[in-house]
Amino acid sequence: MADIEPREIRELFTNDTDEWASIRSEGQKDMRFVSGKPWEEADVADRKQAGRPCLAPDELGQYVNQAINDVRQNKRGITVTPTGRGANDVTAAFRQGKIRDIEYRSNAQQAYMTMYENAVQRSYGYLRIVSRYTRDRVETPDPSDMDMELRIEPVVNPDMVTPDPYAIRTDFSDGTRLFYRESWSKDDFKRRWKKSAAGRDFSTLSEVGEDWVSHDRVQVSEFWRKELARQRKLLLIAPPPPPTQRGVSLNLNAPEPQPIAIFEDELPKGLSHEVLRSRTVDDYQVCKYLTNGLEILEKTEWPGLSIPFVSCFGKVLYVDSGKGSRRQILSLVRLARDPYMLYCYYMTCVAELIGMTPKFPYFVYKGQLDKEALKDLQRSLHQPVAVIQVEPVLDDTGNQVLGMPQRQPYEPPIQALTIGAEAARRAIQAAMGISPLPTEAQARSQKSGKALQRIEESGQRGTFHFVDHYDDAIIRTGTILDELIPHYYDTPRETSVRKPDESIAMVRI
Repeated sequence: MADIEPREIRELFTNDTDEWASIRSEGQKDMRFVSGKPWEEADVADRKQAGRPCLAPDELGQYVNQAINDVRQNKRGITVTPTGRGANDVTAAFRQGKIRDIEYRSNAQQAYMTMYENAVQRSYGYLRIVSRYTRDRVETPDPSDMDMELRIEPVVNPDMVTPDPYAIRTDFSDGTRLFYRESWSKDDFKRRWKKSAAGRDFSTLSEVGEDWVSHDRVQVSEFWRKELARQRKLLLIAPPPPPTQRGVSLNLNAPEPQPIAIFEDELPKGLSHEVLRSRTVDDYQVCKYLTNGLEILEKTEWPGLSIPFVSCFGKVLYVDSGKGSRRQILSLVRLARDPYMLYCYYMTCVAELIGMTPKFPYFVYKGQLDKEALKDLQRSLHQPVAVIQVEPVLDDTGNQVLGMPQRQPYEPPIQALTIGAEAARRAIQAAMGISPLPTEAQARSQKSGKALQRIEESGQRGTFHFVDHYDDAIIRTGTILDELIPHYYDTPRETSVRKPDESIAMVRI
């Protein structure tokens, strides 16, 4: 594989970031709604300055938590089965036990759930597979310290990942490049890469732009690339005839010889063979480049055939807005944002109207109440009072009898606003795939156990497309581990495997 120049990496990063900009922007907006901050900052500032309320009751969290916790309660794992081509039950059992051990040692459920939570909440999530030495810190050297093992790690912040924007599959199985970026302080960067030109003089980074360097931070990116390394010719050749003596087979119970698949460049020289079929096979190579945008800090050839990142997406749509179809990835809360904003506005109006309710409940004529009567009237707002005496006439009114003190009624339209808020709640439920129950069916005592089960299953079906993509992502994780195991567990040693009952066994390989 030919090396790549930092300038080309920067151009690819700019292109891929632009392609993902709209998806990432919508995902970040989703997270604001999930975290209880649906109002725009300008609206919040204006309302606070005017002394007006700005409420955001949590109406999304219960449905998001339900979708996530249903999966958290029913944990998934990777399953291995033999598929022919020399595979057998013994090989499958070892790989299943080894993958189960990798999942256990990696605390893979954390990586799985972090990926799924991000897919539900912001429409995209990731995990990664890494290799590392069995012991990071070596005090007493041991031959096993040279052994490497595989781990499944979570990607807590999915915005650190910029995948190939032209990959279509939701599990990223067809991706050919990916960026994974971390922010380093300049001091840490200088200590880590002492020989870097940027580490000696950060002014050289000015040419790469603000995407890669700021006044005190440096962006270090893993750039993964999968490229065609070569093309090879795969042959299916006829098997050699079985040994015979005077035309009679020496082993009548021997199985029927099978054709042999072999690459043309691996054929022994001088071997006579009959080619039954042939085809050209693409041979790919995966490389990881560590770069600060200005220079290649490290280059590593990855032994697997796939970029070791797995994605989990929400609902994928292709929408034509007049400029051709473009991909949109919807989270669980995406279409619930507008009704949730309406719900927040209704509840804010309710609070605002209650706050505007008049605090003076009675109007009386000046001098109509003496001090004792005024105290009785004030006390009547909180406790029963038998009699309150008022003056029927005053000196200024002559013989004209005054009206009795009256309370000014004011009834805020709370009921109408509450009805509107309830309609917004129903719209939230519909947008998130949660079936609202009729009012009279809310009480659990009015429903049988089977009815409750059907209601729960209905809610799960409304979010099953997320679960389906999640299962695909775990299958993809198993596929990558399966292709990496022969490369990392390839030296004679004892390694642990985990059985279905969670007991551990040591296997010699």
